[in-house]
Amino acid sequence: MTNLAAANLWQRKTRSAISIFGIAIGIALLLVLKGMLLGTITEITSRMANTGADIFVYRKLTPWADAQAMPMAWIDKIKQATGNKIEYLIPIIQDKISTIGEVNQENRVWGMHSQDLTALNVSLLHDGQSRFFKEDEYEMLIDLRLAAHAKLHIGDKVRYVGRDWTLVGIVENGVGVRVYVPFTLLQDLKSEENGADIFAIKVKKGADAEQIGAAIKKIQIEVPGKPGETMGLPVEPVVTATMYETFREKAGIIDDFANYVTFVALIISFLIILLTMYTIVVERTRDIGILKSLGASRMFIARNVVTESLALCVLGVSVGIGLSCLAAWVIPIISLLNVTISLEWVGIAAGVGLFGGILGALVPAALAANKDPVVALTYE
Repeated sequence: MTNLAAANLWQRKTRSAISIFGIAIGIALLLVLKGMLLGTITEITSRMANTGADIFVYRKLTPWADAQAMPMAWIDKIKQATGNKIEYLIPIIQDKISTIGEVNQENRVWGMHSQDLTALNVSLLHDGQSRFFKEDEYEMLIDLRLAAHAKLHIGDKVRYVGRDWTLVGIVENGVGVRVYVPFTLLQDLKSEENGADIFAIKVKKGADAEQIGAAIKKIQIEVPGKPGETMGLPVEPVVTATMYETFREKAGIIDDFANYVTFVALIISFLIILLTMYTIVVERTRDIGILKSLGASRMFIARNVVTESLALCVLGVSVGIGLSCLAAWVIPIISLLNVTISLEWVGIAAGVGLFGGILGALVPAALAANKDPVVALTYE
C-alpha cells in the first residue's frame, strides 16, 4: 500500500511538490507568527527579570488623568505604605524611538538617572570607549545588538525628539531596554514635570513582592478636583516573577489572531488535499477500474487515496517545520525581532496539518471507492 502510494506521488512530481509546499506555507505561517508573539513576550519579560527589580509599577488610565506620568510624590507614599521592605525604588521615563541609524523599527527608550543604571544591572561593554551618560548632556546608550544592526559607533549622532544625541556607550544585551538617555532631559522634552512612567522596585531579602504589590494598590490619594474624596492609587504593580503570564493575558488579541491563523492553516491543508486528491482520482479513473476488475476492494481503493494524502501532509508538515526553524534563525539576524518555536506549537501545527489532510482526503477517497468498474474501464 505504501509503495503504491509513493509510486503514484512520484509519477506526478511537480504536482506533489506544489501540494507539499502549499501545506508547508500554512504550517510555517502558523509557527512563525506564534513564534514571533512568544519570542517578543519572552524577550521583554527576560529583560525585565535581568534588571533584578522585583516589581514594576505602571500608571493606570483614569478619566481625570491628562498625563500618564506618575507624580514623584507617590514615591514617598509607596515607601511609607510598604514600611522598611524596599531596597530601592527607581523612577523611569519610558518613550519610544522609531528610527535609529539604519534600523527603522520601534524600540523602547528609558530615561534614567546615571547612578541608577548599575542598580538595574545595566553594564557597559568593555571596549575601552563606552561610558555612562552625563545627566545634563544629550547623550545616549544603546545595547550591542542594536548598535550592530544600526551600524552605530561611539561618537555617532542619533536624532531623537528633535535633538541630536551623542552615542557615548554601548551596553551588554538582555537587560531592560535597548536605549537609555538622561532622566531629566527626557522629562523636560516630554513635558512630564516631576513625573515618571515606571517605578522599578527591588524588595529586601525575605520580603514578599506580591504582598508589597498589594499594599501599593491599597494606597489612598485624594481625587483631583474633589476635596475630601479619596481613591486607590491608580497604578498597576506587576511582579517580575509573574510578568510572563501577565503579558500573555494582555496579549489576548494577538493570541486570538494566532488562533485565527491556526484555523486558516487548517482550511489551507483541507483545500489543498481536497483539490489534489480529487484531481488524482479523476485522472486515475481508468486505473481504479483496472484495480477493481482485478479484485481490489472499496476499502483498498479508499485506503490508497488516504495514504497518498497522508504522505503529502507528513512531507508538507515536515517542510513547514523546517521553514519555520529557518525563519527563526534568519529573522533575528536581519532584524531585532526574536522568534521562539515551541514544541507545543510544533505539535499543534503538525496536528492541524494532518487533520486537515485527512479531512480533505475523505471525499476523494469515497468517490474513488464507489466508482463502477465497468464505467471506469470505459472512461476516456
